[in-house]
Amino acid sequence: AVRDRATTFQVIATNSQFTFTVAQFYLGNIGAAPGGVSATPVPGGVDLTAGHGDFFGTSDAFNYAYEVRRGNFDVRVRVARLDFADTWSVASLMVREDLNTTNKYAALCATPSIAGVFFQYRTNNGVLPEGSGAFPVNYPYTWLRLQRTGSGTTFHGYASIDGETWTKLGTAIITMPNTVYLGFTVSSRTGAATTTAEFRDFGNNPSTNPASAGPPPGLEPLGPSSRRTGLAFTEILYNPAPRADGRKLEFLELHNSNPYFENIGGWRLTGDISYTFPSNTVIPGGGFLVVARVPADVQTVYGLGGILGPYTGKLGVPGTVRLRNPAHAILLEVNYDNDDGWPLAADGPGHSLVLARASYGENNPLSWAASDRIGGSPGRVDGLFIEPTRNIVINEFLAHTDLPDLDYVELFNRSKVAVDLSGGWLSDDPETNKFRIPDGTIIGPTNFLLFTETQLGFSLNAAGEGIYLVNSNRTRVLDSVGFAGQENGVSTGRTPDGAPTFTRLASPTPGTNNAAPRLEGIVINEIMYNPVTGDDWDEFVEIYNRGTNAVNLTNWRLNKGVDYTFPTNTIIPTNGYLVVGKDVAVLRTSYTNLNLTNSFGYYAGTLANSGERLTLDMPATVISTNLLGVVSTNLIHILIDDVTYGTGGKWGNWSDGGGSSLELTDPRSDNRLPSNWADSDDTAKSQWTTMSVNGALDHMGGSSSMWNAIQLWLYEAGECLVDNVSVSVTPATVPAMSVPNGNFNSGLGTGANEWMIQGTHRYSYVENVGGVNGNVLHVVAQDRGDTGANRINKVLTAQYVSNSTATVTASVKWLKGRPEILFRLRGNGLEIPGVMNVPRNLGTPGARNSRFATNAGPAITEVAHSPVLPAASDPIV
Repeated sequence: AVRDRATTFQVIATNSQFTFTVAQFYLGNIGAAPGGVSATPVPGGVDLTAGHGDFFGTSDAFNYAYEVRRGNFDVRVRVARLDFADTWSVASLMVREDLNTTNKYAALCATPSIAGVFFQYRTNNGVLPEGSGAFPVNYPYTWLRLQRTGSGTTFHGYASIDGETWTKLGTAIITMPNTVYLGFTVSSRTGAATTTAEFRDFGNNPSTNPASAGPPPGLEPLGPSSRRTGLAFTEILYNPAPRADGRKLEFLELHNSNPYFENIGGWRLTGDISYTFPSNTVIPGGGFLVVARVPADVQTVYGLGGILGPYTGKLGVPGTVRLRNPAHAILLEVNYDNDDGWPLAADGPGHSLVLARASYGENNPLSWAASDRIGGSPGRVDGLFIEPTRNIVINEFLAHTDLPDLDYVELFNRSKVAVDLSGGWLSDDPETNKFRIPDGTIIGPTNFLLFTETQLGFSLNAAGEGIYLVNSNRTRVLDSVGFAGQENGVSTGRTPDGAPTFTRLASPTPGTNNAAPRLEGIVINEIMYNPVTGDDWDEFVEIYNRGTNAVNLTNWRLNKGVDYTFPTNTIIPTNGYLVVGKDVAVLRTSYTNLNLTNSFGYYAGTLANSGERLTLDMPATVISTNLLGVVSTNLIHILIDDVTYGTGGKWGNWSDGGGSSLELTDPRSDNRLPSNWADSDDTAKSQWTTMSVNGALDHMGGSSSMWNAIQLWLYEAGECLVDNVSVSVTPATVPAMSVPNGNFNSGLGTGANEWMIQGTHRYSYVENVGGVNGNVLHVVAQDRGDTGANRINKVLTAQYVSNSTATVTASVKWLKGRPEILFRLRGNGLEIPGVMNVPRNLGTPGARNSRFATNAGPAITEVAHSPVLPAASDPIV
């Protein structure tokens, strides 16, 4: 019953948890898969190359390498590679009841990119297969696990990136005989090309492994980074490591996250580089395209075909790359750097930038990571390599000391197992590995390892530089940290130990648990970055002294987003505020509490409406002696506080052009976290105004039977109060026309008195206080309104007629958001397009924040629910 017995190969593999000796596989085809499968045995597995075919229909055609199995089993295999031939090229771990084309099976399927890993099965002969689950591919560590349990009719599918912690993708009930066919499939699904899959570490799954768990936090599949296109820049190697052979490996990778092809012939790359794609350049769905400065060099080193280029120019840092379509529209634009959260390992040690979290957007540093290996991964998914040393991080450093104190670098093991760091490297030069970690160096679980400048053979630069921890075979920068000027005797570290970010510490803690964050006296406390006026001159930044002593800010500076240096003898008292504006004269006119001693300007630059980093730096001097013994004194700036504000998520809504400033709720809280900020509350500042229009009803449209209502809505998201709505028409209709319940004294009303609240305005409601004379309509718009389903509508007591003269009047009061509002008579008879009065003194510069909290609770961040959709009967923890 077994085909092609003559074509066999052996697999001999060893794993740290188990060893299996010889597995006998048979090579053959299911259905009309062409060309057969070619196998190349390698240590620990086999490489299979095959042509087109698939098992997505009612009849199968693919290449198969299989063995006979009896009874229940629990097996796993690691797919180390799958070449891209088609979006739905597949490498799978499959069990079949027999080798017929239409019969039952269950399979864990891995695809090259966007389709990820999924569980697929056919429960009855000749029917379409079913599928479930989704897991991102992670070559060379895409683990597949297939389990047969119970009476032999229950099959479970799992995926993992480490072969230890598994995500359940599905369960299928399939009646199969005791003896089945278990093995690997590979198919390119296109007649134009073959594909190669590398299968490694096949064998029985250790019983100690968890049955089911969520995917690793932060592992996000490739996807679009912009709403403008499904294409994305997914890898940028802008500063490759120098090579002895002189080859230049600078490249840019473009990925199509759509499941269908994209023809980009005639499109252009602009910015730091310039390149026009040739006619009929096609990126298949889920495919990649690599453009290189020297295509032949990239092709030779990486063994890739189809490299495009050369482009003119050179990728720099900071750098900009854009993708333009033939109409010159910018579809993609990435402005990358080696600072402000951008991965330092991509600037010099040889890593590339890779798009790791596309959902953050293409220009957010959080979207990008250093490639998992030096040199990057052009033309494929950048996988996460599994190695114990990944758990070692730079945990603390001291870079500015006077003898007898010494500079130091502290390492920390974040894992629960000991890690051998023998042969690793520490350096402050991205291109030179200076200090080799001695053989036999083992860091215990959650333990520390300290190296002083005496041991390292180099000291750290107090003016700022980078620190790099490199693995023993020099294929990966395990961790890196860049820092600016450092204060004498003040260390910088992660708190708690191993945390994602660094902060100045309350005291140095070499070789032990890090101290609490240093509570700086001066803090950035309020930001007006996108004024509702649309005028940059209304911007400001406020700092606050939460310390116990007055501080002299002479030569302190605001930096990064805007530039401003405080003049000599600028004093901020304890519990005091200083405001710096784009135009200080405008600020002092708008805010009567601001004066010559608490407000300053004019700063250079403008605050980005999309979010950016702001820093507050303190000046200091560093005395150094060169090799000739010449002593020099240099001015440096020490980072005291920084905020990278943003839009969306937990950042304020109305501070982004809706009138509010962004206020720190508790000045003692961590102002790097968005949940510690809130929109200023300016609702008590606005005043009632009356809007009115009188005109002829001479542009009437639609059916005259519909000329019977008044409508209102906001042009964009916002809130306002509306009261005393009235309509009068002359000559008077019979009966006389009016707006029933125009003062909302009956709430929204019922029957003929009812106000209809619809669509984007559906959360509007009536308040029983705050109106001109009592009740008032509180308009809440989530987005702009229109004449259809997104409006507030009120039927009048009578119809109006064409060529009458009408007067529409209403009282309005702005609260938040854009101030544009529209009142109109249904049928286009008459409109009041108006702009509500907005106070000039929005926000609270120079005063306590309106959203001040005496003792704010802890900020809870980065909460994830995993898996997104649990399988039936999965336990909940």
